[in-house]
Amino acid sequence: MKHLSVELSGACLARFQLRLCCGMVRDVLVNSYPSLPRTGGLEGMELRSEPRSDDSLVVTINGIDQGGESFKQNVVATRISNSGALLSGLTRLMRSGDVLWVEHKGKKSRFKIVWVRNSQTAQLIQAAIHLMKSEHCPWANM
Repeated sequence: MKHLSVELSGACLARFQLRLCCGMVRDVLVNSYPSLPRTGGLEGMELRSEPRSDDSLVVTINGIDQGGESFKQNVVATRISNSGALLSGLTRLMRSGDVLWVEHKGKKSRFKIVWVRNSQTAQLIQAAIHLMKSEHCPWANM
């Protein structure tokens, strides 16, 4: 094994340290989670405690928008798990931390908004939601 000695400083040193750190973190993750991809960078690595479904559901949400107005609307839920989903098609501005009622097939539960973004596409506003601890998932047993 050959060794290379190079002196780094400033931005080069910072980039090298970051790559080295990410590489070590990735090595630990790959050894702990053998199913992770072993090529490429850290992008695309999702370490979730439960699998996500590729299904799409139409759900009804009730909440209060940024302006303090209550609303009810149908949206599409994707990237579904028993503890959350990605909602697309919202027409009202919401904030992280807001609580929504989400209803599917007559079952209604409270979710907290994790993040919100304006997709500037036909999907309108998107929001990632997470099931509140005391609630039961409305689409469990799909």
